Amino acid sequence: MGPDKLIATSKADVKMLATAGDGTSYEVNLVKAWAAKAVPPTTVEYYEQPGGRHKTVDFEKLIPMALEWLTKNLTGPQSDS
Repeated sequence: MGPDKLIATSKADVKMLATAGDGTSYEVNLVKAWAAKAVPPTTVEYYEQPGGRHKTVDFEKLIPMALEWLTKNLTGPQSDS
C-alpha cells in the first residue's frame, strides 16, 4: 500500500512531522496535500522551512526543530512496575 492510501485510511493513533522547503513550490504543494489526507486519530504536523530546498545543507538546518518536535511528541520510557 502506498503512502497516499495509507495516510488516508490508517486508524493508527500516531503523530508525524512532514517538512518542506518553501524554495520549492512543487515540494510544498506535494507535502501539504499529503498531510491534508491524514484522518484522525493519525495527525500530521507540517513545517515549512523558509528558503529551504532539497539539499543536505537545508536538511541539516531542520535537525534542531525536528529534535524539539520529537521531544514534545514522543513518550519517554515507562517503568514496567
